Amino acid sequence: DWSVTGVQTCALPICFFTLSVHFAESVKKPVLIVQGANDFQVVPSEAHAVEAALKAAGAPVTYVEVPKMNHVLREVKISDGRDYEEAGPVAPAAIEAIAKFVQQTVQQPR
Repeated sequence: DWSVTGVQTCALPICFFTLSVHFAESVKKPVLIVQGANDFQVVPSEAHAVEAALKAAGAPVTYVEVPKMNHVLREVKISDGRDYEEAGPVAPAAIEAIAKFVQQTVQQPR
């Protein structure tokens, strides 16, 4: 159950949501953090803090940092927000990480 007060809910084992380290103990389902190395809104150190809180709480968490990826899952040289308006594909490494996570998660017995 992804119903956690103050956090966007999701019925699947994967979703994109903002997770405060204060809610880590409430998370029981597998979590995938796909972090962009060029994300200036949620910097890698913040994502690592969420990962550490989840691990400390015993939640199954997978962390993948994608080189050159920004906050909107695109590969860029530098991100400052102006790149959000530009059209472009999702970073292939992000797609691969999500697909791998879903395959592994769906195959696990409940």
